[in-house]
Amino acid sequence: CEEQGVDESYVETLLSNSPKVEKVALLSRHGGKLRSLEESLRRKCDGLNRDVAFSVVRAGTLVGGGPGPDSDAQGEEWGLSKYYYDTKYDLQDAQITQAMDKFTLGARVVAGDPHRAPNFFSRMMAGSSFESRDGDTGRIAAAHALLAALRRDDKGGVDISISTDKAEKPLSFDEWDTLLNGF
Repeated sequence: CEEQGVDESYVETLLSNSPKVEKVALLSRHGGKLRSLEESLRRKCDGLNRDVAFSVVRAGTLVGGGPGPDSDAQGEEWGLSKYYYDTKYDLQDAQITQAMDKFTLGARVVAGDPHRAPNFFSRMMAGSSFESRDGDTGRIAAAHALLAALRRDDKGGVDISISTDKAEKPLSFDEWDTLLNGF
């Protein structure tokens, strides 16, 4: 999802060697940067001689998120491990990353691809502020959205874009399932 998609031959090999696959979810990019991959994968899924629910989850600049707390941490912890924060030598970057993992764990979800692709200025903003904005997507939210798209029962795929929103804890699996039922 960062800069380029997977090679099409890889996708063909994966689909042809997975005769029982029923659902495919692709993490793509805001602004149509990976639109050709999205369309190619959608055509490949439609061309199979079985029903495959195809979902596209588009993300902006990926921010925050990570492996979780240290084993000695107390209470709920949703951000990166303390070791990771302690080894970030750029103080501003470390503070922004920690703030993202504490105050911007929510997600805004919209249908389709209404957001612009990240550019130089949006990347600069992502590195200097933890305000929620359409050009950023939390890694935790992106992972949860992909899982929710795959958990949908008999509802087909979704075509959505996600961005950050203010919250001190991520949406639960049930909240994601309910949210995606509207798409």
